[in-house]
Amino acid sequence: MVKSMKIVSLSTSWQNGGAAIAAKQINNCLAVIDGCRVIEISQELFANRHKNRWLGNLLRLYFLVRRKIGRALCFFDDENRLIYRSYSILPSRILDEIRVHSPDIVHLHWVQGEFLSVEDIGKIRVPIVWTLHDAWPISMGAAHHQYEDIANTGNMEVLGCGLLTKWMGWRKKRSWSRVDLTIVSPSRWMYEKSLQSSLCKGARCKLIPNAIDLQCFKPRDVFESRKRLGLPENGLLMLVGSMAGEEDPVKGVDLLLESLRHVECYGDLTILAIGNVCLSDALKMNCISLPLINSRLDMSYVYSAADITCVPSRIETHSMMAAESVCCHTPVIAFNIAGNPSVIDDNETGYLVKPFSTKGYADAICNALEKVRCGGFSYSQFERSRLRWDQDSVAKQYHELYREIIRGAVH
Repeated sequence: MVKSMKIVSLSTSWQNGGAAIAAKQINNCLAVIDGCRVIEISQELFANRHKNRWLGNLLRLYFLVRRKIGRALCFFDDENRLIYRSYSILPSRILDEIRVHSPDIVHLHWVQGEFLSVEDIGKIRVPIVWTLHDAWPISMGAAHHQYEDIANTGNMEVLGCGLLTKWMGWRKKRSWSRVDLTIVSPSRWMYEKSLQSSLCKGARCKLIPNAIDLQCFKPRDVFESRKRLGLPENGLLMLVGSMAGEEDPVKGVDLLLESLRHVECYGDLTILAIGNVCLSDALKMNCISLPLINSRLDMSYVYSAADITCVPSRIETHSMMAAESVCCHTPVIAFNIAGNPSVIDDNETGYLVKPFSTKGYADAICNALEKVRCGGFSYSQFERSRLRWDQDSVAKQYHELYREIIRGAVH
């Protein structure tokens, strides 16, 4: 019987981006499980472990140069260069760091950006649990999302004919076949795609939702929230946010802009744009811009201050922005694609719009705002929805999965 276990958890970052936040939250909920020790490794932590400040800064520069080299490879491929891709070619010293801890399981999250190479992953000799924060681990290509093909057909295989992309698929297939792999999907859609992926043959596939701190992300008084953030206390407030902004077509900012041109029914509507979304120059609407907010507590007040949240992405594995918004009882408008149906209950906690109808998206915004004014959204439905991300439940599911894997490895 397994009494204790040591888990080495790897992510390129633990704080920058939705994948990093989701990964960190999984570690946080596992930390309270008896007999489960989680050791985190990231680029920043790898650099910080050196007491010599000069050496730590040198390591940060080293990781930055690695990322730049990885991005430069995009220009030698034939695919759309607007789509972010990770070729994961450069070897690292992370394998030595893993071996030092002698883990029972290595838990991978978002490890691209030249943090771990494909070949490094193939050399891990203990069981691997890999939580999908995008399609990269189960698609043959280097892109995180071949968004046009995935959205329209659900195909996770590569579209383009670039030599680097073809080489990428060959490298993944060879490396993944060498490891004891378990794929964890946070949404039903991604789970089904992992079962169909040619890279997952022989791998275990599990469906476990992401974890959210429900003590932090909960409904708060709207006027208190707006006052805390210095936002207008009257009128309607619509939230939209993205780290990538307009340059990333996956996030669908262009679709949102086109949709908002159809929204003329609310003169008291103000758009609250967080991160790299710049809308004020493109729309004849009141817009308030806020920088990226790292405090999870402050973000809970942002969600509570808003009347609705817009997530116009062309593809989402599991939108943390949408899930956190639902936990704060703020309805979400998104396209009915990919992982969104696992987060949003249509007509109950928001609206799922036919892909990629900008007129339909505009109508959903107006319907949601009218429903908010009339108090039409159900408190009880939001409460039922938020329980799916309860930390204790998610932690128990991961803990049981670890135990099953270790028992299998022992026997």
